[in-house]
Amino acid sequence: ARVWSVGCILADLLSMEKENLSDPRLRRPLFPADSSSEMVYSILQVTGTPSDLELRAMHVQDLLLVTSTDKTAPIDFQKRFPGASSSALDLLKSSPIQSK
Repeated sequence: ARVWSVGCILADLLSMEKENLSDPRLRRPLFPADSSSEMVYSILQVTGTPSDLELRAMHVQDLLLVTSTDKTAPIDFQKRFPGASSSALDLLKSSPIQSK
């Protein structure tokens, strides 16, 4: 959980850099949500659909929600954070946020 948090914080910090977002008013959270089901959907939009191994480790309630959504691919952090250094992108890609 702590490594996941570090990845989320790094993504949040990258979204604050002017090279990644020219107008600070357009800044948005990595996982926008108003409910737990929206949060799961928002996470899947970033991480992509979980693997079969990851699905087997999920709680039943989360599994039902995840399997009811369309399959998605992970986002391209290079496109989301075009001004980020290659080191920062490598760290994000190796974090649990996008470890596929």
